[in-house]
Parts: sequence; structure tokens; C-alpha cells
Amino acid sequence: MQLVSELSKKIIKEVQLVMNEHVIVTDPRGIIIASTEEKRVGFFHEGAWNVMQRKQKLYISKKEAADLKGVKPGINLPISYQGDIIGVIGITGTPEAVEPFADIIRRLTELIIREAYYIEAKE
Repeated sequence: MQLVSELSKKIIKEVQLVMNEHVIVTDPRGIIIASTEEKRVGFFHEGAWNVMQRKQKLYISKKEAADLKGVKPGINLPISYQGDIIGVIGITGTPEAVEPFADIIRRLTELIIREAYYIEAKE
């Protein structure tokens, strides 16, 4: 299952209501498909691409952000569906401070994806 843009935008919209940090969702190529900063949509995010390649979360410091294309300091986490990584969710801020929120958002995103797939399959 692909992480569809419309579903990602809905997730971002809901997260934006309760958080001040910026959030992105990327596709497997590292292209931002949804963001609290609309101007970032469609651009490459090297941190997310690295997460897809390594299949593990990535902490990004200010120094590292300066060296990576399209990246801000924060944390990037893989989004999984049935054992496959289908995208990445990223949250700006001090990685240690935003990690608990990032993990919750990632888990809820995966839950929403499973529910959407179940509803689609049922129809």
C-alpha cells in the first residue's frame, strides 16, 4: 500500500491542531507529500531518504541539517505497513524533546493506514 497524499494531508492537518512543531510526511523516494509548511510539499528530503535506506529512525542536529538537502533539525521515523516501510514522518525541533510526540504520531499514522486499507478492502 502506498502512503497516499490525501491521507497524509489529513494526518498533518490534525497534528497541526495540537502541536507547534512542523511535521512532514514523505513518500519512499524522500519527496515531501504533506507538510505543515505547504511550500515544502514536492521537495526532496534527504533525511527521509536516509531513513528509507537504513530502515531506522534518524536524529538530525542543526549541524547535520545544514549538510543535508531539504532538512531541518528534528527526528525522522519510518512509517510501516505489513512489514514494509512506505514513507517517513518527520518533526522539527530538538530530537530528544520531540521524539515521544513523533513516535505517537507515527503509531497513529500506521493505525490510520491499516484502517483505511481495511475499509478499502471491505468495499
